[in-house]
Amino acid sequence: MVEIVTPSIPPFALAATSYVYVAVGLALGFAGRAIWGRLMTLLGIILGAAVGYSLGVLILPGLASLGLAIVGAAIGGMIFTWIVEVALAGMAGALGLYVTYRGLLEYISPSDALVVGILVLLIIFSLSFYYMQSLMSYVSALLGGILAGVGFFLLTNDLQLSIISSLGIVILGSLVQEFLVKRYEERIQKTSRKPAVVVKRR
Repeated sequence: MVEIVTPSIPPFALAATSYVYVAVGLALGFAGRAIWGRLMTLLGIILGAAVGYSLGVLILPGLASLGLAIVGAAIGGMIFTWIVEVALAGMAGALGLYVTYRGLLEYISPSDALVVGILVLLIIFSLSFYYMQSLMSYVSALLGGILAGVGFFLLTNDLQLSIISSLGIVILGSLVQEFLVKRYEERIQKTSRKPAVVVKRR
């Protein structure tokens, strides 16, 4: 059984965060290509607030931690708004770093695993950023599935259910988004093929 220890986060805040993760994950998974800009801004606010609050608890507990959470939310929102593609590629790279590092810990030293993880991060970041427009459906579905899975886990504490839900959102979300993209492209092509209407002057 996997347990999450969050002694500094009130239960109501943890529950609210879980529902936000699920909602944002579903929206990003099934409609991320269309609304990824706004969602990434919201995600930046959430992550910035979480980082600011965590730093505040460690450095300046009390009301100061809430102030740092607000500052972190503002900074995170601005960063994810200005450089959304970089943020998406960075999140994909960070996921690759984490998976690689955790997977290699049993076979090599932590320092070597970290070096390999950083190389994987750079490769995934470069490829994701370069092919972002082509991979937008898949990247947004992947990130949406991860966020929703984390939210489900925080709500249910059921790791198996969370993994199945996450995989389902990734697969179905990418298929739905690619289908919508193809429909949109076909509609554009049909519109461009229509002959121009010539208005005769009398």
